[in-house]
Amino acid sequence: MTQTQITDAMLFRFFAGQLTEEETALLKAWMDDNPDEHQKVMKKAHDIYVLGVMYTTFESPAQGKVSPIRLLTLSKIIRFTSKIAAVLAIGFVINYMLFTHRVSEWTNQITTIEAPSGKQIRVTLNDGSVIDLNSGSRIVYPSIFVGKERRIQLYGEAMFDVEPDTDRPFIVETFACDVKVLGTHFNVIADEAKNLFSTALFRGKVAVLSHLSDESVLMDENSVVNLKNGHLQIVPIEDQDEYRWPEGIITLNKMPFDQIVEKLEKYYDVKIVIKRPELPVIKYQSCKIRVSDGINHAMQLLQMASDFTYTYDEIENIIRIE
Repeated sequence: MTQTQITDAMLFRFFAGQLTEEETALLKAWMDDNPDEHQKVMKKAHDIYVLGVMYTTFESPAQGKVSPIRLLTLSKIIRFTSKIAAVLAIGFVINYMLFTHRVSEWTNQITTIEAPSGKQIRVTLNDGSVIDLNSGSRIVYPSIFVGKERRIQLYGEAMFDVEPDTDRPFIVETFACDVKVLGTHFNVIADEAKNLFSTALFRGKVAVLSHLSDESVLMDENSVVNLKNGHLQIVPIEDQDEYRWPEGIITLNKMPFDQIVEKLEKYYDVKIVIKRPELPVIKYQSCKIRVSDGINHAMQLLQMASDFTYTYDEIENIIRIE
C-alpha cells in the first residue's frame, strides 16, 4: 500500500463521513500497513480539516467572497489553536473510534457466495485474490480480512489465484484439510458427501494440513494431493486439461460412464436417467467438450464413442439413455 493512494481529499471525506465502503476498506488497509506513521499523517490531515471547518464557521456573511485565509491574522490563528486544541484531539479520537467500529462490523460480517447449478462464477476478494467457483460450489468469507491470516471456507470446487502477502497467509478451510498459501494458483476439490478432497498446484507453494490426521504435505508446482483412505497422497499432475473448467471446457479422460453422467449433470444442470441394465462403454482415451456448445452436442460426441441412444425432454430437463 503506497501513501499516494490515500489523498488528503479522501481523508477529509472520511472525517465528514462520506467515504464509500470500498474507500474505507482501502483506508483500513493503509492504516494496517504502517499504523504508527500513517496515524500521524491522519492526525495532521484532521487538524487541517477541523481548521477548515472553523474558517467556514467564523466567516462573516458580508465577507463571504473574501478568502478566509486573508481574514485570519496570526494572532487569530494562535487564539484558534489554543482554544480548539482539545476539540482537535477529541474529534480525531471520535472519528478514529467510529472508523474502527465500522471496520469491526465489516470484519464480523460473513459473506456466502454459491455458484448456481450449471454455472461458474468469478469472485474477487477485498485483498485482490480471484476465485473461480464451480457449479454448485460455495465459499464463505469475511467482508474484510484482518489479523494474521486470510481464511475462507470452501464447499465444492474452486480455482484460486491468490494475491501474495508474506505477512498474511491465505487459508482455504475444507471438511478434510486446510490449504495454506502465500500467493499462488491452485485448484481445490472438497466434496464432503463423497469424502473427496484434492488440491492441484500450478504455480507457487502450498501446504496441505489434514484435519483427519497429523499429516501435512508441502506441494511443488504441477503436483496434486489426494485424500485416500484418510491419508494424503501426492503425485504429479497427469493432465492439465482436467483443470480447464474455468475456461468452460470439460475433460472426460478415461472415465467410466457413471462419472461422465455426474459431470454432465453438474455442468449442464440436467437430470440424466439411465434406462438400460448395463452402463454404456465409452471407447476413447480422451475427450474434451466445450460447455457453451450445449448438452445435445455433448451427448452426440459421446454417442460417437459408444452404443447408446437418448432422448432429451427439454420441458422436464431430463435426458433418458437407452
